[in-house]
Amino acid sequence: MKIQNKNFQKQILAAVAYCLPFIFVLTPWYRFLLFCLGVLLGIFLLIFDEESLFQFYQDDSQQPLADLENNRQEGPSKAKFIVTRSTLFLLTLIPLSLFVVTSTGSAIGSGFTFGIMLGLLVEMWLLKNNAELFGRRYLNQLAVELSEKQINLLVVGSSIFFAVLNLWVVLR
Repeated sequence: MKIQNKNFQKQILAAVAYCLPFIFVLTPWYRFLLFCLGVLLGIFLLIFDEESLFQFYQDDSQQPLADLENNRQEGPSKAKFIVTRSTLFLLTLIPLSLFVVTSTGSAIGSGFTFGIMLGLLVEMWLLKNNAELFGRRYLNQLAVELSEKQINLLVVGSSIFFAVLNLWVVLR
């Protein structure tokens, strides 16, 4: 299993920077460790899904993302379908994250949810300037294509939602 080093490093760096302020908020110390473990597990799920897990549910008519990026100049083609990057997953992540963060009280569960959201946000911020690739990666189940301005609004709105959920954790 070959992991894309650049994205992997950016996501781990973002996870470490994200977790550090929670050392002052989450007490006792083991809740902080469980939260950080959850964040890392969420990011590893995204990476593992893209690198290996997709093979178990992949349709033969879809090609790997590496082939898609190498052949972008040759015209439109299908990207591999990754469940954790699908439109349906992104939409269900909203109520799921609200439930986990507000109702469960689980440090590892909240960390896992935030890890998934953080990993997706890092990827979205990296891809937001390429509307075609962003649409194929995250919005492939939509019948309409979003403009670059709409994609920017989607990414900023997702970031605000993420910040509000984090504020909920800090203030409770």
